[in-house]
Amino acid sequence: MAALLVGIPIAGIIWLVSVLFPMIESWSKAEFAKQRQWEEVGRFWRPPPANAAPELLFPGQVKDYKLMAHNLKADIGEFDLHADGRRAVYKAPWGTIDLFVFHATKLEKEAFFRRVSDVLQPMKKSDHDDQNSKKIPGSTSFVGNADGTYLSYSMASGPTSNRRGVFWWSKNW
Repeated sequence: MAALLVGIPIAGIIWLVSVLFPMIESWSKAEFAKQRQWEEVGRFWRPPPANAAPELLFPGQVKDYKLMAHNLKADIGEFDLHADGRRAVYKAPWGTIDLFVFHATKLEKEAFFRRVSDVLQPMKKSDHDDQNSKKIPGSTSFVGNADGTYLSYSMASGPTSNRRGVFWWSKNW
């Protein structure tokens, strides 16, 4: 009887690992493939001039997404990022894309990525009690770090508030 009581939880753990491992492996391969794609784009991408007009930065349509607005309000509140830049809003029937463009040195990019990584770290109990905490409640995940050129994230803070995004840096943009 004791062997049965010990064997069932162990079998459950083995089953859980056998089910989750392929899912995690598949997700990580897909994320690293995306990162490699962005790195490849960076090899041939030509940055716009520092004083580029909005029309050069934000085309009127990207696939099914239409440009609705653009402005100089480039702050990204949920990450507490405040910098000079530009923002565009693209809409399609099934969703909205906010596109932010910043001219940033390597050090500025590292500070941006570090700030995003810090906010996306899982919340601890002390973060819930800290009214100044910028941590995002709910489920978050991200791939990348301050030293890289790519950081992608996913946030789910409720049944209808899922957000995904990518930060990409190349040639001081």
